[in-house]
Amino acid sequence: DLSCFNTSNVESMYQMFESCMNLKELDISSFNTENVMDMCQMFDGCASLESIDVSHFDTGNVWDMTAMFYGCSSLQKLDLSNFNTENVTTIKDMFNGCSSLTELDLSSFNTDQITDMSGTFASCTSLTSLDLGSFTFYEDTDPEDETVIDYTDIFKDLGKNAPNKPVSIYVTEEARAILESVNTGINPEYAKLVVKTPAE
Repeated sequence: DLSCFNTSNVESMYQMFESCMNLKELDISSFNTENVMDMCQMFDGCASLESIDVSHFDTGNVWDMTAMFYGCSSLQKLDLSNFNTENVTTIKDMFNGCSSLTELDLSSFNTDQITDMSGTFASCTSLTSLDLGSFTFYEDTDPEDETVIDYTDIFKDLGKNAPNKPVSIYVTEEARAILESVNTGINPEYAKLVVKTPAE
């Protein structure tokens, strides 16, 4: 029972529930996350967790969401529609291994500051589609720039077990050109990049 937790001054939730492999339910509705900056691996390895309500999370100050839901293989739904990601710089492996998710609404995501998406959707084998039309992707044009731009294996095994494979990954035309030039790990038998039109 975490209902009495006062998290109003917490700045890091790094690995907070990491490797809670047998945890099936988790009520964090009382959590105040307005000052949290680090959510890296927060639910990493919660393999038995079937659902979790993070719709009330205030993520305006968060900069690291690395592997936040990594290995949550029983998670069937996830509402991130209220997530503010304008300050986030990495979502590396964020959903890696979420093999039971069939849909994921990321239309609210602002990825302007995000340069590391390696493995973000890897092993999301049950996704039936993915709309990344609002995502910003960057081309690594300056090798001397210390900023890491990494999309390695972002789509590895995505859609592998989907009934409608190859599933569509909707992106902008500019994004498709960038993603087709790097090793995204996409398997054409499982998924394909589709340019999103205004009607889609």
